[in-house]
Amino acid sequence: NPNASLIDRMQDRSLKEMSQKEIESIKNGRLSGCINNGKVEASLNLGGIVGTLGIESDIDPEEDIRKVGNSSYNYVLQSESVMDSCKNYGEVYSRKNYVGGIAGKMDLGLAHKCENYGIVNGEGGSYVGGITGFSEGAVRNCFSKCEVSGIHYVGGIAGFGDILSNNISMIRIPAAERDYGAIAGGVADRDISRQYDNCFVAEDTSYRSKYREDEKLGAQTGIGGKSFIGMSDEITYEQLLSISDIPEDFKSMKLTFKDGDTVLKTVLCDYGESLEKTDLPEIPAREGYTGKWDRNDFTNIKGDDTVNAVYLVEVHAIASEEMRDGKQSVILVDGKFARNAKPEVTKADAGSDEIERWHIKIAKEGEHTYHFLPPTTKKNQEYYVEKDGKKTKLSTGTFGRYITYSESSAEYDLIVAEAGGSFVLLIAAAGAILVIAVVMLILKKKRVLTRRL
Repeated sequence: NPNASLIDRMQDRSLKEMSQKEIESIKNGRLSGCINNGKVEASLNLGGIVGTLGIESDIDPEEDIRKVGNSSYNYVLQSESVMDSCKNYGEVYSRKNYVGGIAGKMDLGLAHKCENYGIVNGEGGSYVGGITGFSEGAVRNCFSKCEVSGIHYVGGIAGFGDILSNNISMIRIPAAERDYGAIAGGVADRDISRQYDNCFVAEDTSYRSKYREDEKLGAQTGIGGKSFIGMSDEITYEQLLSISDIPEDFKSMKLTFKDGDTVLKTVLCDYGESLEKTDLPEIPAREGYTGKWDRNDFTNIKGDDTVNAVYLVEVHAIASEEMRDGKQSVILVDGKFARNAKPEVTKADAGSDEIERWHIKIAKEGEHTYHFLPPTTKKNQEYYVEKDGKKTKLSTGTFGRYITYSESSAEYDLIVAEAGGSFVLLIAAAGAILVIAVVMLILKKKRVLTRRL
């Protein structure tokens, strides 16, 4: 009803007709232009800007924040509970329920033109949202570009909402058990008069979450596992950029590299761009530990992410799972490695002039000493490394039953060949041909010089 008062419209949550001027006219019970950059952590009812919009009437506010009564006093309080143009960039972390990038729990009120870019992690809890974890008020014209995690009712805008309109999300959900969506995990009423004109850019399904190596949990639907035309529509990133009032933070992807609470580097890139190793900062060294990033894939980046340095206890030798006769590892590598690291050793198809061929890969480049357990055979053996199609004979030593050699590449093929066999003769023949070619070239030059004299 366009003629209804602002208080009445807030009470029945019919907010379509509210103008920006009407919203800005609210002076009491209003938060406007607040920005948070710090990490926020608590057990319950947690938001980057506000914990709860509601009324405290009992001794324990954590258990008693709720709407009360039908008096005109409460109507006025509801109409004057507004969060307008607030932003959160800090991580919001809670171990229980009601967690939001802007507000944890909205028993009443309005979130308007708010933006969240901080991780919202409701580990062990439900009702987790990019803007609000739970809302019985209204969320309008808000933007969410972040990562949201929880158990039940997990959403890019609201974990659970009553009225959601004109909101945009570009989020990733790395962890949720049920009822999750790019707009909301659930809503009170799937009615287009209450949920309308919300849209989202779908999560990149090629991204493999750092929390889940074997499962891809996408936020590809709008509300609770389904998308509804006019309520929660999927759009492309290109369509997103065509929206006139899209925030600047949506126009680039931001990767923040951290060591604990220390930010090492912030990298901005275009949507879908890839980073090179040289774009990543160096991980600070720690005595006795090997450092790595908790994200391995830096290609095709389509969202913001916080990449953390993790440290693993260092060991000085690693052994392959591939065994010789089920007794001893085929490959041992000396060096500094993270605990539980293993070389990737795969037996490959040997050529007609080869005894064996192994494909070997380790986590990092650098000079390492390898121990290789050769096959049992009466034939004399020689060993070669093949990289990029080029074979090089190895200089080897012995250590017990193992032969030893040095190699700096992180990935290569190890070839076992018979000493003096056709494989070796082929290399020798190639070398002889090269020598003959050089000699002929020299003689040709001499003949030319002689003629000139």
